[in-house]
Amino acid sequence: MLRRASIADTAAYGDMPRRSERRRRSLLFPPLEALIMKLLRFVLFFGAVLALAWATRPAPTAAAIHAMETIVAASGLDEDLEAIGYNSHRGEFLVIWQVREGANSDLYGRRAVMTPAFAWLGQAFVIANSSRAERNAAVAYNSNDGDFLVVYEYEWNANDIDLRGQRVAGWAGGGDSGPSLDLKGGPFGIAESLSIERSPDVAHFHAGQNFLVVYTVENATESDVFARRVARRGLGDGGGELIGSVFPIAADFQRSEKEPTVITVSQQGYFLVAYAYAFGSGDFDILGQRVHGTPQPGSQLLNPAFDIAFSETSETEPDLAYSPSRQAVLAAWTSSSGGDSDVWGAWLDERILSGSALIGASFTLAADPVAVERGVVVDVDPTRADSAPAALLTRQANAGAGERLGVLWLDPNPLAGVRILEPLYLFPERPFTFQQPVLKVCHGKPGMLAGYSARFGVSPNTQDDAHLLPTTRWNVLLPLIRRGS
Repeated sequence: MLRRASIADTAAYGDMPRRSERRRRSLLFPPLEALIMKLLRFVLFFGAVLALAWATRPAPTAAAIHAMETIVAASGLDEDLEAIGYNSHRGEFLVIWQVREGANSDLYGRRAVMTPAFAWLGQAFVIANSSRAERNAAVAYNSNDGDFLVVYEYEWNANDIDLRGQRVAGWAGGGDSGPSLDLKGGPFGIAESLSIERSPDVAHFHAGQNFLVVYTVENATESDVFARRVARRGLGDGGGELIGSVFPIAADFQRSEKEPTVITVSQQGYFLVAYAYAFGSGDFDILGQRVHGTPQPGSQLLNPAFDIAFSETSETEPDLAYSPSRQAVLAAWTSSSGGDSDVWGAWLDERILSGSALIGASFTLAADPVAVERGVVVDVDPTRADSAPAALLTRQANAGAGERLGVLWLDPNPLAGVRILEPLYLFPERPFTFQQPVLKVCHGKPGMLAGYSARFGVSPNTQDDAHLLPTTRWNVLLPLIRRGS
């Protein structure tokens, strides 16, 4: 017997089209939660793919450098490259080298330009050539007057070495002394005690209108770091060349301090000196000391010294480069332990005037576990915020390998997670060892002037020549080309 549909049955059957419609709509328009889950799964999958690609990426390779190797001097005597100054107003370099013959040595200079390519300007000229040995020069450009100050060692005898200064005109023939009018005035004494003063460095502060010369004073048992200010020409005490007296940077009578280097932190109005400090026997640390940018009636030091590098290895050979736009200073040094040495760096905050100025931890620039890396020098274009600091160093792959010169670039951001922007590029191996790397970066345009002393032969029968590696485009994939002077 047929059962008559109830009101409830009729209602249920009558609702079927509406339920099917909702199901159809749910298939066409999924709920929001389902969309979110699908999106999350896609993001996780895509992230995993990226992570795998990053983990299996090839190691970065250094861009080859097109550099015209130029022989500065190769006369048959020993010539050692000493320093490179940069005239920021004219975009010109002053290249300084030492010529040694027996026990005597003299200093020479020559101007050069990098635009559009490297070229010498004029001929070489004498900076210092008395009957005594003059050597180990440093140079700073005086932006107040457009000239250079060259400071150097002047040897009376083996136990008495003084420091002297000589002003050099900012352009050829712009001076008032010397055979070619390349000098301004004559030599003058900077540090003239009965001790041994050596290893000078110098920086100029435009707003303070003075130079700071730093150097090491040695005696029989230890060494200290001292400084003296040099004025603009004729504007020192009593119309002379100097301002005030010699003053100590670091003079712990129980410890040795050595290898000072100095830069100007112009935005904060002070000089920054870095030096190696003997923390223990064979264990040196790198310390920093701020010095007032202008002469003070009392102490010339701006607050106590602070640590820059202080690991259990021995840190020596410090160098500094200043980036005004980043408000930071790059410090670099050699870290040695046993027979191995690596090159490390750290950023310093220029705005911190007391205590440690370190920005984060120190980091490696070149630290192959087998190779020996050392002798680092750094520089940066102070006119551009995006200028990558450059570091020049020497590297020996192992005990039996030849030494090679290398250059790398750092990220200009002190807070960058990856410190190295362009990894170490090694110039071709040469039949000599590299002594005293020198580096100067162009201002406002790409390019740099690197240099070194090439030492041929084996001690005691060696021969030194001064070489340059100028480059206007560091990232052009071209081979190293050699040319004569």
